[in-house]
Amino acid sequence: MNGQARISVLIADGDAQFLTQLEGWLSTEPTLDVVGSVADGDAAVSLARRAKPDVVLMDMAIPGRSGVDATEMITTLLPSTGVIMIAQDGAPDSLRKAMIAGARQFILRQTTKPELLRIIREIHQSTVARRVLGSPGPESAPGGPSTLLAEGGP
Repeated sequence: MNGQARISVLIADGDAQFLTQLEGWLSTEPTLDVVGSVADGDAAVSLARRAKPDVVLMDMAIPGRSGVDATEMITTLLPSTGVIMIAQDGAPDSLRKAMIAGARQFILRQTTKPELLRIIREIHQSTVARRVLGSPGPESAPGGPSTLLAEGGP
């Protein structure tokens, strides 16, 4: 680990196959700790309350409480938790809804493992920086969803 702090990650996705893939990707990373995975929005909020993860990967179309509603609840209850919204497409309306709900990043399902790991680390670093500075700081609006379609993608 070379002195790096472990990043706790909660995965919330309604697609069982994709959820399993994300668990596999993240569980092999020595700097990440998957604190749980759930398949519906209500369970995501409940587990986030208990586990207080550093980062949540949230399916926008998750069953039960929507990904947008669950994100809003999590970011209200746990302002230092960074939520990364996962969507099937990069529709501007979806991006807008995710950001209004408090998501710090918006990615597509086609995002590659290296890109996902980079984004998780960036979100965690920005959260730690805000805590150290003692203020929420300005949220940077992404230029658009991350969609690298390269080797290693789903």
